[in-house]
Amino acid sequence: METEKRLPNYRPTVLLLKAPREENDPYLQILQTEGYTGHCLPVLHFEFVNLGSLFNALTHPEDHCGLVFTSQRAVEAVQHALRDFGNNSGSPTKWMMESNSGLQWQQLPIFVVGKATENAGKILDWIK
Repeated sequence: METEKRLPNYRPTVLLLKAPREENDPYLQILQTEGYTGHCLPVLHFEFVNLGSLFNALTHPEDHCGLVFTSQRAVEAVQHALRDFGNNSGSPTKWMMESNSGLQWQQLPIFVVGKATENAGKILDWIK
């Protein structure tokens, strides 16, 4: 680029169409290491739906043979459902340890897909 030749401190800018992570976004770090300036622009809006249905399913573990968390958002959805509909149990962990349904879920297999989902799931203390 002609601009790069004229300005010695010029750093090309890359626009990332994603929400930035709270700290140390790996994409921004790589771009900076390679001599670029990165900027994140969130382009999606996310909203949880069917939390009542999710809570209803969680209160009937006898109808299921296991649980699979496929994303960090799935973990967040369970947290929100238990917080919003869990009769003020305080926390998803408390619900899991003290409610009849939570105790039944402890007897069933719970899986996660991916390392990030596993890390998010550990927040629930359900995934060891």
